[in-house]
Amino acid sequence: CHTNSDTNDEPIGDCSGAPTADYAEQYPVDTGVTYGDVVVPGSQEVTTTEGQTITKLIKSSEPHQGPIVGIVSNNYGDFTSAGYNIVEGDNPMPVALVGRVPVKVTDEGGAIHVGDYLTTSSTAGRAMKASKVGRIIGMALQDWDGVSDTIMLQVNNSWYMGEVIGTDGVSTLVTDNVV
Repeated sequence: CHTNSDTNDEPIGDCSGAPTADYAEQYPVDTGVTYGDVVVPGSQEVTTTEGQTITKLIKSSEPHQGPIVGIVSNNYGDFTSAGYNIVEGDNPMPVALVGRVPVKVTDEGGAIHVGDYLTTSSTAGRAMKASKVGRIIGMALQDWDGVSDTIMLQVNNSWYMGEVIGTDGVSTLVTDNVV
């Protein structure tokens, strides 16, 4: 196992048997992106050490923004070599694509409770409670106390249907809120 993301001339040591909480891959990210930030594709393309072109990721910056790639994470397991072809100058960082991850949050969408779906907000890199149909990054695994910088999130990059889908306890219903 590697002890950090710098794989150049780094000795490989024994892996701990302890499971980690998410699956992440190395991506090139913009300067200023830190752990817990929600990231989306930017406009700059970079070339990997293998000659492939990949889009550099940036902090999300709009409510209900899509597409969402993932959350920059320091809570990942290194079970793959995916993404270790990013040039050091392109700022490679692990981006969680699935799993349990700390994510930076804001109260822009209202109070956050366990089970709420989270999406991007107007605060760069921060997630908020989803309030309408659109892309989400995952589901809150804890209530937000309004003070902490982050909460735990189950990454599930998908769509939230909001109030469009409902139930009467027996059947799934499409509500009359469809536009």
